Amino acid sequence: MPIHRLIEGHHHFVDTFAHAQSEYLRQLASVGQSPDTLIVSCSDSRVIPELITGASPGHLFVVRNVGNMIPPYATKNMTVGSAFEYAIKVLGVQHIVVLGHYQCGAMAALRGLFGPGGQREQGTLGDSPLVTWLKYAEASYDEAVNRGVLDTAAWLDTLVEENVLQQLANAIEYPVVRDAVERGALKLHAWTYALDATRLHFFDPNQRRFVASDDAVSRTLTGEVSIPEIEAEDNVK
Repeated sequence: MPIHRLIEGHHHFVDTFAHAQSEYLRQLASVGQSPDTLIVSCSDSRVIPELITGASPGHLFVVRNVGNMIPPYATKNMTVGSAFEYAIKVLGVQHIVVLGHYQCGAMAALRGLFGPGGQREQGTLGDSPLVTWLKYAEASYDEAVNRGVLDTAAWLDTLVEENVLQQLANAIEYPVVRDAVERGALKLHAWTYALDATRLHFFDPNQRRFVASDDAVSRTLTGEVSIPEIEAEDNVK
């Protein structure tokens, strides 16, 4: 979209939504935000957490990055950890959602980095900003290898799902997250989004698979995953 269209879009926003919801937006500005959910989502321009969940301003605290990653706590990369601390300690969020999406370019790139004949095998993994960041999904790739799906047509979808669960495994390494979950003050959720079907999928721990939101089973699901369930899914320590 050309930049001038973005400016025009802002004027439209001011004249429509901002005008109709002026009192609500003034309240948000004066009282402050109080979202109850933090979403870690991919930066992909086709995935807009607020849009696909129908959330209004003030409802979601959103962290977006390439591949919806949560760097392991031991790396001391606090790009997401700082959001955890602020969201939990200051805002008092009650839910953390990791939201992956099918057809994810970041996940597709992992095969060339870590797969057979890839850069890891050849010893040529570089240290560019993108490669360095994608290394946070190396364990997700190894999870998919353990499941034996790389020679199937569903390998990319499975890798997307494994990455959501692996990033939740990374999340519970953060003391602020684990403490809040163990106190019952915070719940963790695993979601994926299908671009073509425009449908969310929720992880069902009982079936150990993601279920589409228009599936009858999913009507009772929120994708909630407990710490023991996350740890059970994490086969790459």
